[in-house]
Amino acid sequence: MKIQYLSFVLLISMVITSGCRNADNSPYFAVELDGKWGYVNICGEYIVEPQYDRAGQYSEGFASISVNDEYGYIDEAGNIVINPQFEYADSFKEGLAAIKLNDSYGFINKDGQIVIEPQFDEALYFEEGLARIGIGEKVYDYLYSDFKYGYVDKKGNVVIEPQYDITWGFKDGIAFVQPDMSSFDKDCGYVDDNGDFQIPLGGKCGYIDISGKYVIDLKYHKIGLFDDDGIATVEMKGKYGYIDKKGKVVIELQFEDADPFKEGLARIKLGKKYGYIDKTGRIVINPQFDDAKSFNEELACIKIDDKYGYINKAGEIIISPQFDDAESFNDGFAHIVLNGKSGYINIKGKIVINPQFDDATSFKDGVACVAVSKMCGFINTKGDYITPPQFDYDYHWSMPKFQDGFSIVGLGGKYGVIDKTGHYILNPIYDEIKFAKPKQK
Repeated sequence: MKIQYLSFVLLISMVITSGCRNADNSPYFAVELDGKWGYVNICGEYIVEPQYDRAGQYSEGFASISVNDEYGYIDEAGNIVINPQFEYADSFKEGLAAIKLNDSYGFINKDGQIVIEPQFDEALYFEEGLARIGIGEKVYDYLYSDFKYGYVDKKGNVVIEPQYDITWGFKDGIAFVQPDMSSFDKDCGYVDDNGDFQIPLGGKCGYIDISGKYVIDLKYHKIGLFDDDGIATVEMKGKYGYIDKKGKVVIELQFEDADPFKEGLARIKLGKKYGYIDKTGRIVINPQFDDAKSFNEELACIKIDDKYGYINKAGEIIISPQFDDAESFNDGFAHIVLNGKSGYINIKGKIVINPQFDDATSFKDGVACVAVSKMCGFINTKGDYITPPQFDYDYHWSMPKFQDGFSIVGLGGKYGVIDKTGHYILNPIYDEIKFAKPKQK
């Protein structure tokens, strides 16, 4: 299919602002103009005129702002509710926010009252009633610092003494910790929910409960995120397996690589080949592929002899390996590469949007970003341009994406916001734009 330009989009390809179609008058975007920050709603109307040196994301109805290096808070109407007075102010979580005063961190409530006196060298937000605090000097050596982290409760009691080099917030009553990073090892790290290596760490890691007791002992080099069934990947001495939240090994450490479970199956590696297991640890698709991705929309992308294709959950090749590169299916389409150009196929393997782009993203909610001649635009699943390539584009991971129906786009070094019809919600006149509210789930 060749790309067709939607006639109504051509009429708006120049800068315009769409009419307001939503009664929500709350601040949705933080915008920087001539060095000052303000907030606008989804109609492109200012809730707060640009006037602050910094502007944070709204959380629990408040956003941190700064004037002359002093931080305070405003509400969603733009009213100052806590006067700028702090050296730093974080977002409110569970009714409290970390602030910095006299070079130390403490916590305030929504009335601006200090409820935990500034005494820490670092402090983060509360999760499940506990907040991470750091003691020491923040001296970086790659990812290493001299901080030791522990936890305080909402009364300011140190309930878990600072003793860890790395900590995460509590979730479902447990938290990831790593006591010692001094023996830095590039082969040790954290595995994200896609099974990708993310953060190099040194030493061993584990999980503690709210009392500080280890529920998963310090013996693993890598621990992945726990899925909805409470299962996570782990690695020790080069072998991968799976544990539950009590630290019990539910699938023995035996694989050279292993991903989180997705759609009931997990990609694993034995020797030099990839296959799949079910949640009992049984190999359901024999390791036979040179590379493989997790299942999505009932199909998985696999690689044989430098070509990519797709299999079903029975291990049957549904789309023969023929592509130079390929991604997982989303919205019934998969991004593929042929002869250096990106296009899309449907679940039957038919090319429905011809390879013609220099780069492209997967479809999400019916929209994909595509790049041509160092500019990018958006197409729909019919292959029609929603906006022709006109936005700034540097590399794949910088390609704009939609969040809650809006995308921040760059044009000539300035930024604006469009909706899914290609209309400008905010004209590209700003030095920077960021979402002022968390992504809606």
